[in-house]
Amino acid sequence: MTGTMTTSLSVLVRWIVHGHVFFVSLSWLSIHLSAVVTISKLVERLNAVLDRDGYTLAPSETISGYFVYRVTTADRGVSGAVKNLVFAVDGPKPDIVLSDAINNDIVVVRNDEYCLVYERPIQAEGLLWRDLLAWWIAKTGEVDDTTAARSLYSRLLRSLAGGSDAEKVFFTTYYREFKDLGERLPALVPQVYLHYDPFTIRELRGQKRLGRQRMDFLFLFSATRRVVMEIDGAQHFSIGERASLPRYAQMVSEDRALRLAGYEVFRFGANELFGESGKRQARDFFQRLLRRHAIIG
Repeated sequence: MTGTMTTSLSVLVRWIVHGHVFFVSLSWLSIHLSAVVTISKLVERLNAVLDRDGYTLAPSETISGYFVYRVTTADRGVSGAVKNLVFAVDGPKPDIVLSDAINNDIVVVRNDEYCLVYERPIQAEGLLWRDLLAWWIAKTGEVDDTTAARSLYSRLLRSLAGGSDAEKVFFTTYYREFKDLGERLPALVPQVYLHYDPFTIRELRGQKRLGRQRMDFLFLFSATRRVVMEIDGAQHFSIGERASLPRYAQMVSEDRALRLAGYEVFRFGANELFGESGKRQARDFFQRLLRRHAIIG
């Protein structure tokens, strides 16, 4: 069926808050839509609103063959606010010190020309391209938005110069395929520091170093909903030409730690992202991810 129509639905929602049970009847709910309304679509739209406050509608039982939906606490993601985002590293490791240990304020005292530091608060809708661009304009003094957008994009892409072609395909496909989202476009941030270990291997003198100091790519869909994407070459699971079980074990251990902390983690084999099929693979992944997080319909 095509064209504009008004439809009515009767939905029963059980709302449980602090042990108290409430039944909310959305009886004969009138919705102006351009297609047939389904219960799943209604639930999806309600969840897009409820998610902002950390709740979600989920089916809990059936009555006369119909689902009863329960309002439950949604996965709130990572606890704690984003304070400093150090990213787009394209040279020697930056030397970072705490300028105010109480406020957790940092200063890059050496090699600051090889990294970017975003210190603005992350808004409810996450870190969008428009936010990153506004910060870049303030940082560089660029007056033309189009020129500033191109220079920021180039600077981010430059941080992948020492990486694999697969990383470049992943990055460029996203911004090419989803640029029409305009001001709603989430920023895909490359080469982001997760852990920062100030010591070199020599300085550690055999002590264990913090694992996974940088993430290949990061989305911040809100201050707490954070998605990590890693593009794996042979170095992630082998030493030289030989498979390394200890190296692989370290990688999956770090993944578990991130997931338990509330991050979403997605891995790609570099071979998945070669050529035209690689571009399609990246595009399809982003479509599904953005739909999952209610960025696109």
